[in-house]
This record gives sequence, C-alpha cells and structure tokens, in this order.
Amino acid sequence: MKTHFFFSGTVYYNHTHGCMRCTVTGEWSRENRTMVFPKLNAPKRTDEDFRNLIYLNGHQKFVSPILELPIDVIQDFPVGDSLHLLDAGITKKLLIGWIEGRFVNVHAKWCRRQFELISDFIGSIKAPKEIRALRAVRDLKCIHNWKSIEFRNFGLYIGLVVLKNNIRSDIYSHFVLYYCILTIYSSKYHLKYFSTVGDSCLKLFVERFKIIYGNNSFSSNVHNLVHLPDDVCRFGVLNTFNTYPFESKLYTIRRLLRTGNLPLSQAAKRIIEQESLPNIDEQPLSAPILKKKVSTKFDELNVLLSVNYDVFLFAEFPLLTIDCTRDEDQWVLTHTNQIVKVLYIVCCDNDSILLYGQALTDTADFFETPIRSSKMLLFSSKNLMKGVLSIFPNKIKCKLFKVQRKAEFIYADNEADDIGEFVFLPIISTINSL
Repeated sequence: MKTHFFFSGTVYYNHTHGCMRCTVTGEWSRENRTMVFPKLNAPKRTDEDFRNLIYLNGHQKFVSPILELPIDVIQDFPVGDSLHLLDAGITKKLLIGWIEGRFVNVHAKWCRRQFELISDFIGSIKAPKEIRALRAVRDLKCIHNWKSIEFRNFGLYIGLVVLKNNIRSDIYSHFVLYYCILTIYSSKYHLKYFSTVGDSCLKLFVERFKIIYGNNSFSSNVHNLVHLPDDVCRFGVLNTFNTYPFESKLYTIRRLLRTGNLPLSQAAKRIIEQESLPNIDEQPLSAPILKKKVSTKFDELNVLLSVNYDVFLFAEFPLLTIDCTRDEDQWVLTHTNQIVKVLYIVCCDNDSILLYGQALTDTADFFETPIRSSKMLLFSSKNLMKGVLSIFPNKIKCKLFKVQRKAEFIYADNEADDIGEFVFLPIISTINSL
C-alpha cells in the first residue's frame, strides 16, 4: 500500500506534508513520538496542481514518470485500503491502546479483569464457516500475533458484542460508530441505502476521536479516514480495492519456494509448471450442493408438502453454507427479515429448495443510534423464542453470526440489564444485494 509513494515522487506518508489527498500540515507529537494531523478541512489536492508542480517544495520530492500516464494522480491512488488503514490500522490501534494504555491523557486502559473477561469471551465464541474458513479470532493473549483478518473480524463482528458493558460507555458509543462505518462501507446492500449515514458516522467518529483520545493520537491513519468516503464513492465497497488478494497471492508464491536460494527462479519455474498443466477452471456454483441426506420422513412435512421430497442436513449455496449439525451455521435472515434457525433443507421433486425450521418471535434492535440496528440487518433476542415449525422459501437475505452475551464475561454486570441476550450480526460476504 505504501510502495507507490516513491514512484509517484511524493514524500513518505508520515511526513509533515505526507497526506496524498489534502494540504494538511503534520505536527510532531513528543508524547507519542510520531507525526499527528489534528487539523481537519484542509484544502484538497488536485491533479492539475500536482502536474503543475505546485507541491514540489513540500509534498513532491521530484518529477515522477507517473505524470505521463493518463490518470488522476491524486484520486486514482486510494488511501482507504482496509487492510492497512482500518484492520491493521484503526482497529489494531484501538485494541492495543486499550490493552497497553497507549492513549495519553485519557483513562482508557483496561484493568486485568477487563482484559481477561474480554479475552475469554472472544475465545468462547464459535464462528460460522464463512468466518472460520478465513481465520477465527484468537483470544487477546496472542494479540501481537493476530493477522489483519482477525482485526477485521473483530471490527466487523465480535467487537460490537464483547465490548458492550466491558468498557466505558462513551468509548463504546464511539466504537458503535466505527462498526457502522465498517459495515456500510463493506457491503453493497448497506452502501446502497445508507451511504449518507456512513459519511455522517465517519465525520462524527473522527471528531469524537480527537475529544476522547486527544490530538496526540490523531495519526495519519486516523486522518486518512476523512478521505475514505471519496475512495468508496470512486471505487466501490472496501473489498474492491483492498490489498487482501495481493497478500493472499504472495502467500501462494511463498509456498512454491523450497529454500531461500534463488527464490525468483524457483517461483518462475513452479509457475511455468502450473501453467503447463491442463486448465480446469472451477465453475461458479449456481445450484446448491446438498449433502448428509436424512433417510427418515417427517409427518409434519407430509402435511405441509404435496409433492415427494428429500431431506438434507447440509447445503452449500453460492454465497453461504448451511450446516444443520452445527448451531453456529443454522441461522439465516430471510427477505422478510425473519431470523430462522434452519433444521433441515428440503429438496422437492420439482427441484425447488425449501428451508424447514423455526423463526424467532422476540427480535429487537441491539442499538438505536446512530441508526436502528435492524435497518443494518443486526438484531438481538432476549430468550430465543421460536414460532412453530414451518416451511420457508429459499430466499435468504444473508447468513447470521450468533453471539450470546453471558454474565460470566461481563465486567460491568451491575449496569447491564440485557445480559443473556443473543445478538445476530449479518455476515457481510453472504448478503444478497439484489
């Protein structure tokens, strides 16, 4: 993400004039020993001024060959790479700051009991397959070994639940804003309906960041959040221009190497060998793959269905997987916003796929500001009260990540009146935006 600075002829991102998008001037923080950018609303840089060498005395170091390309040298280089800016940037900054007390002049450091409760809470969560397939989040005792995807999963999913009643109320409200930003900017569905809300949340998050953590914590990552809406507007949701695919490709290339001697030659030879093999492209999954067939018949289904059918416990759809043998892989949200626990997948003779299960009847909002959580496909349930067993059409809006808030993992239990509730978070990669 940072390698293009040299080739574009600009100074390092942590330089006094390091911002790629605006003319803000950085200030050296003695407390944090880093450059901070507390000033907001600085004039934006333009492609015309860059090409006319207006920034040569500060931001630009030399005339770059990139100026010969027919691109916008300001807008076409995104600063909002979610891997570095958000996951390994803001999320990591907040977590490490809370754990180790790195925020100067603010009492936000967790005590030993807070750390252990939150760490044990994270370790007790059973993640759905879509999260496990990438990497489940480990407990906080090995946070310095966390991968960026673990920080991403913390910010997008479990952080909102495990931090409630475990940290200061103003800091938690601030984190709720951050969750809304991540969710809206990561999902086409949310961005379509709530882009204005996302922009407002981001503006408020940045302003409150200065109030809560002080100017000394306003690093370049925090400052670049101001320019994130421009990148999302220009390139789309975050996963369309982040560097996760490049990191994944580098990993596959590294796996090709046997020794540290002549790595380039080794990688080139292995790639040539792979290209010489028959190219068997995996066809995209169009129809669901059904497994774990149940031999017994059900009297309830015989009443509900007038055609012959088969019953399965496992179904792999294009965007999600339902495994009725695992509680964490049974919960889905229908297009009518019903939370359904799928007990069986029914395949009828006419090739139609139906879901057999129970819908929750006691759903509510998990938070109401800055927007009602139900509008963002996030719900809570006090007792998991279920309706009667019913047949549901195969119209799934998204798969849900279920997390229960237990009293044994709550620090401020005397302030919590909703301990024991179940929280259902939308898994971003499974949301059907149609």
